[in-house]
Amino acid sequence: MFVASCQVLACLNTIGLKTIKPIVQTVINQFGSQRVMFGSNFPVDSISSNFKKLSTSYETILSQYPTTQQNEIFGLTAKNFYSLTLQNTH
Repeated sequence: MFVASCQVLACLNTIGLKTIKPIVQTVINQFGSQRVMFGSNFPVDSISSNFKKLSTSYETILSQYPTTQQNEIFGLTAKNFYSLTLQNTH
């Protein structure tokens, strides 16, 4: 099986939300939400930003997509890709 991956990394403090938004949208539109997953370089990136700002920015970008696609990008794609078994703690 051949797996292709694409990583979009950007310091939002440097390039800003308006610049990264069309890049993220293009990646999602080209690959689909089942092949895109959210990730970061934290804690290393905490030198120039904070995780709350990063995650809020991506939530803003993804707010135009249906909840099912948001759930895939923020967790289900990684769960499936890495064959993770998640336990319900409730």
